[in-house]
Amino acid sequence: MMPTGRTLSPHARAGFSLLEVLVAAVILGGALVVILGSISGSLLAEGRAARLEGAYTVADDALNRAAAGAVGALPADRRRDLGGVTYQWRVERVTGADGEMLRCVVTWRQRNRRRRITLQRLAPPQDEGVGP
Repeated sequence: MMPTGRTLSPHARAGFSLLEVLVAAVILGGALVVILGSISGSLLAEGRAARLEGAYTVADDALNRAAAGAVGALPADRRRDLGGVTYQWRVERVTGADGEMLRCVVTWRQRNRRRRITLQRLAPPQDEGVGP
C-alpha cells in the first residue's frame, strides 16, 4: 500500500529543528546550574569545617599547655594564625559542678561574622606551695 499525501525525501528530515535544539540547551543549562551549585555549596562547607577544625586545634593546644603549667605561664600573645585565619584565644580557670575546670574560648572572623567555640577540661590540681 502506498502512502497518500506528501512524501518526504530521505534528506528532507535530516538534523534537528530549532525548537529541539533550544529545549536541549535549556535542559543542559538547568543541569549545569544544579551541578555547579552543589559544588559551590560543598566548597563553602569544606572551608567552614577547616576553620572550625583550626579553632579546635588552637583550643586543644592552649588547654594542653595550661594543664602542663600554670594558666599565667601561657604566651602573652593570644593569637595564632592557621591557614590564613587569625584565631584569638583565652584560657581561664573556673569552678564548675565537676570541680576546677580549664576553659578555652577561641574566636575568629568568618565572612564578616565573629565565630566562637568554647572547649573545657578538668584542671589538674594546683600546687598549694606546701613544702618542707
